[in-house]
Formats: sequence, C-alpha cells, structure tokens
Amino acid sequence: MALPDITEGSPKGPEFEIPGWETTPEGFILYMRVRSAWLNIHIQLHNFQNSPIAQENVRKYKPKLSFSSDEDELWDYVETIASHFLPALQKLAPVVNHVGKFTLADLQSRQYYKCELEFFNELPRPGPISPMDLDEEGFLDEYQDLKPPPIQSPFPRFQLSEVEVAFSEPSTVFDIIPETVYVKGVKLFWKPSWILQESRDSIEKYRKIQQSGLSTEELATSRLYGVVVDGKGTLRGQLYHWIEFDAVLEADLVEKASSEVREKWASQIKSTVSTLHELDVVWGDVKAENVVIDKKGDAVVIDLEGGATKGWVDKDKMGTKEGDLQGLDRLVDYLLSDTCHLRTREMEVFGHGECGAGCVE
Repeated sequence: MALPDITEGSPKGPEFEIPGWETTPEGFILYMRVRSAWLNIHIQLHNFQNSPIAQENVRKYKPKLSFSSDEDELWDYVETIASHFLPALQKLAPVVNHVGKFTLADLQSRQYYKCELEFFNELPRPGPISPMDLDEEGFLDEYQDLKPPPIQSPFPRFQLSEVEVAFSEPSTVFDIIPETVYVKGVKLFWKPSWILQESRDSIEKYRKIQQSGLSTEELATSRLYGVVVDGKGTLRGQLYHWIEFDAVLEADLVEKASSEVREKWASQIKSTVSTLHELDVVWGDVKAENVVIDKKGDAVVIDLEGGATKGWVDKDKMGTKEGDLQGLDRLVDYLLSDTCHLRTREMEVFGHGECGAGCVE
C-alpha cells in the first residue's frame, strides 16, 4: 500500500494524512486522518446522481487503488476527496499538548468516524460524519479481517507501550507518522502492519534471512529486530534494525556517481537478489527507492514486503522470482544507462534531489 511522504515530527505537520484505502464492489473506502481523528470515507456509485464524469473517475481510479499505484494523478484524486471533509474533521480532532514519554500505545488514543461522499450534477456533497462502531466496521487491515489471529513469530515481541516515539513539538504529537522509534534505548525503524498478510509474509522472509546466519556484509538487506503486538497478541507492526545511510538510490545520486561506483552498486544489488533467491526469498517491490547507500558507500536492499510499482515490475509477475529478475534488469539499466526512461522520467518529475522516497527499514 502506498503511503505519502510526510516529514516526521514537522512543527507545523501536514493538514491530513491518507493512510490507505480499500476497494469495494461499488467503489472504494478512503481512509483519512487528522491528528487523532480517523475517518472512513465511503465512495459508492449509487450515491452519484446525474454525475457521469464523477462516476467515470471512480471507474478510472479504482483499478489503480487495487494496484496501490504511486501515480501523482491518483494521489491528487484521493487528496481532493479527502479535502471535502477536512474542515469538519479538524473540528473533531482535538489539539493535544502531550507531556512526558510518548509511545505507540498513546497513538492509539483515537476517535473513529465514517461518512459518505455523494455527487449531484457533478458537484460533491459531503455527507454527515458519524462515530464508527469498530465492532461493526473495521479499519485498515482489520477491515479485511475483523478477528485477526495472534501473530506467531520467532522474533522478539513488544507491546505498543514499550515502543517510544520521539517528538519535539508537544502540540503536534498526533501528526507524527512514527518511523524513528526506541525500545529500551535502542534506535529502530518502525513500520506498521497495514495489510496483515503482507506483513506475515515479510516476517517469514526475514526469518529465512536470520536462519541463514549470513551477516549484513554477506547479505546486504534490512534486518528485522522484532514485532509489535497489541494486548490480544495481534500484529500491529515490525521493528527493523536502524540503517545508517547517506542516501536513497535516486536519479540525482546516480547522475553524480562515477561509472565505477554505479557498476559497484549494480553488482552488489545483483549479488543480494541472487542470494535472496537461494534462500527462497522474493524481494518483491524492486525499485530504486528500495535501495539505500550506507555510510560505507555500499548498496543495501530494503522493504521485502512485496507489492509492485508500475514501470518496475509487471503486475502479473508481482511476488515472484521472475518479477524480481525483471525489476533487477530495469534497476541495472537505471544505474548504468543514461538513457534509461525510468531515470530520465524521475529527473523530469522530481527535479534534482527530490525523489519521493520516505525513510527506510
């Protein structure tokens, strides 16, 4: 699932966040957050009256939502929908001045709401916002599995209350999208479990990597530190060893690197993918921004949760070794060919040094 690039702990913070979405037979559900208030926005075709253009937009973007596309046009569409509810949700979201330790458990102090978006004569008509009964309707990954079973994992388990979130501005703690966290003073990277099965698959991949006994020098990938569960033992997210890195692999970095350095990175990534496949592990979402360059100047592969990004791995090859090899070929081309369309397109879209990559595992 695609997530927006939001700066952690920004003093002003974003006006709202879109953590994800879920497609339905008649449309989709968009998830929106303002501080501690979370909103399910239901977009259903039967609520569109005399609005063929608006209906066509739903039909156009729904497949992209199913594929978790990162296209700017898609994000513009969902952000426009969310903006119709922003004033009302801001009134429901309290401003909190937090004092003392702040943990992932504190972030669970939320209010949940639902609403519908209607269209009449092509004009949006936001419906009333009402409290959501979580016993009747889930949220995010729990929408698919209202009673997810407890997670079984060989990695250490931590409660939400054991994971501390760093913050600098007490009035915007609920605006934080936590990534840098601490467990007993150990700095880690936090990644929430948005889609339960993807997270379970990812944990199994990291189990195989751990069981191999290979060091990070022998297999340069992110490493799982532990899992985070709630009071019922349900998986809420993963904790990864912190990687000290200089940069995410992006077009501007490649453009400035020498041919020898590019070839080194390509060779290192190919070696990593080969070793992963020997362990029967599929990387999955192969793309440049899922590679970081560490402090020693070496390429490290991150994000083994799967999925696929348009242009890198074809949808029908998603989650397969064949898909990895396809993405790897394109990644090597991205590194070594100055005419690679993926690199030139990134330079055109983001400009120099503005790749849309977030923090890393």
